[in-house]
Amino acid sequence: MSIQVTTQNTHLLKIKEIRSFFNDNSIPDISVIQRKECLLTPTKHCFSNYRFIKTGYIKPHDNRKLSIIKQLYLLGKYIFSPKLKINLPIIWPFDDWSSNYYHWLCDVLPRILHIKNITGINTILLPHNYLKNKVITKSLELLAINYITFEEGYYVKAKTMVLPITSPAWGILIPSIVNESKNAILKSLDLKHDYSKSVKIYISRKLANKRIITNEDELIPHLRSHSYKIVYAEELSFIEQIKLFANCRSLITLHGAGETNMQFMPSGSRILEIRNGKMISQPLCYLELANICDHKWNYIIGEDVGDANNYSDIYVNPDSFKTYIDEYELQS
Repeated sequence: MSIQVTTQNTHLLKIKEIRSFFNDNSIPDISVIQRKECLLTPTKHCFSNYRFIKTGYIKPHDNRKLSIIKQLYLLGKYIFSPKLKINLPIIWPFDDWSSNYYHWLCDVLPRILHIKNITGINTILLPHNYLKNKVITKSLELLAINYITFEEGYYVKAKTMVLPITSPAWGILIPSIVNESKNAILKSLDLKHDYSKSVKIYISRKLANKRIITNEDELIPHLRSHSYKIVYAEELSFIEQIKLFANCRSLITLHGAGETNMQFMPSGSRILEIRNGKMISQPLCYLELANICDHKWNYIIGEDVGDANNYSDIYVNPDSFKTYIDEYELQS
C-alpha cells in the first residue's frame, strides 16, 4: 500500500525530494511468526532448529548475507559460550536502531504491542544494556509488557520465539500499529487533550552534542514573543514529555528525536521542522509521522555549518526567521 499524504500536507508534493519519497516507498506488510527451538547468537542472528531465519527489520542483524560457513561457525561457538535458556514464549523484535527514541516509539514498541495483542504473549527478550534507557523500561511498564534480559556475548536458547516480519524490510512506519501504540500509552496515563491548557513549544537541542543551531540565542526571544515555551527534552522524564506534548498544539524544532513527541499531540496540530540546506541528507521520517498523526507539517531551511549531513550544525538567519514566524503565526 502506498504512503498516503493528508490533505493539509499535499502542498509539499511540489518539492521533488518529498514527492519522490512518497512515490518510491510503500507501507510494509507485517506478519507474526512463531518458531520453535530457537537460538539467538551474540551477533543477533536467529536460528530455528539450526536453520537460519531471515527477518524483515530495518538494517537488521539477521538479514545480512550469512554464508553457510558463517552459519556453521556461529552454531559451533554455541558449545563453548555462555548461555541463557528460556522456556516460556518470548518476543524478539529488535534491530540495529532499536534504542533510538524515534525508532523505539515508532518502530519497535508498536511491533511488540502488535504481537502482544495478536498472540497474548507479553514477554520480550531485552539486551541488558537497554536497561539504562528509562524510556524503554518505562514504556514497557506502561503497556504491561515484561522482559527478560541477556548479557552481551551470551547465546539465548528459547523454546518458542515470536518474530514480527515486515515486507519490504525498509524502515517505513506502519500507521495502524503506530497509532495503536500511541493510543495505548495515552490511555495508560488516562491522558486526554485539554484544549484549555494548550501550549506552543520550541524544542532546543542546545544540550545535544550534535545537530544544533549555532545562533539559537538570537531566535529564542522572538519565539517567546509568540508565547512559545522553550523545552530541553533531555531535562524531562518520558512521562513528563508525554504529559507536556499531550496539550501542545504547535511545535517548532530542529530535526531530531524530540520531534517524535508530536505523536502525543492532539490530531490536527502544527509542526514546523528546521532542516539543513541539503534535503536528501536528512530523512523525512517526521513528515511521515505527521501524516500518520494527521498534523500539518512544514519546514524551513538553515545554512549549513560545514558539510551538510544528518548530524551537522546549522545557522538560521535571524531576520528571515522572524519574518517567517510572524507569517506562520498569522496562519494559526
